[in-house]
Amino acid sequence: HSVTVTHDHPAAALLLDFLFRDVENHITDSAEGAIRFRIIGKESDSNWELYRNDAALFRGPDINGLGNILLGEVLFHLIEHNRNGMALHAGLVSGPAGAWILPAESGSGKTSVTTWLLTRGYHYHTDELVILDPVRQVLSAFTRPLNVKTPGLDAIGNLVDLDAVRDEIRTSAMVTMIPHRLINPDYRSEVPALSAIIFPHYSGDTMPELQELSGAEAGLELMRSNVIARNLPGHGFGDVVQLVRQLPAYRLFYQHFSDLDDLTRAIG
Repeated sequence: HSVTVTHDHPAAALLLDFLFRDVENHITDSAEGAIRFRIIGKESDSNWELYRNDAALFRGPDINGLGNILLGEVLFHLIEHNRNGMALHAGLVSGPAGAWILPAESGSGKTSVTTWLLTRGYHYHTDELVILDPVRQVLSAFTRPLNVKTPGLDAIGNLVDLDAVRDEIRTSAMVTMIPHRLINPDYRSEVPALSAIIFPHYSGDTMPELQELSGAEAGLELMRSNVIARNLPGHGFGDVVQLVRQLPAYRLFYQHFSDLDDLTRAIG
């Protein structure tokens, strides 16, 4: 599946490079996607517009807010009709023992844990979308800048000096987008074999804990993150069962980043 994005301004070109730099192997100047996005703007007038085909999606002065909307729209249309594997709402990092996938609902701390793992030397692949072939356990990540919602900025500020990188991040009313190379510059697009499934749960009023899950528990958790289940035979349940039988799975409850060293060390 493909989409086409056009623009008429150098500032829009910089925005697109910021958003999609790490999917460059999938970008071409000649493809004609079924969905067309257009960015129209005059930076001097602070007046930006975003269209999907002929429908207006955004009008206003905030090009970073436009970028956040565009990113979400592109992700949606790339996976809307996907039948080539499970599309999981999940983070993905890799380290010496293989890849860890972090499926979670919004607000569970997925991006925060992903960012923390980068500060510990793990390699970034995504904080949002993973396509998984459960039979071959082949992973494909949609790599984007880290997207930190405004309520989570204080926590991320404990990991990254946001003031020092102010010129390299993009902030809108709802989201701050942070290039992952600012945290771990050693980026590797190749994803190694999956070695663990970790379901992060941030809570301010629960004790830090790592719970090893049964296959049934892990399967139910993973189905909640399967964003295109409707496209798959049996809603993908058979594939989920096959996957969780092969891999260890954990719930990770934490209050502070200081909780994570001991908890993740127990995973391997």
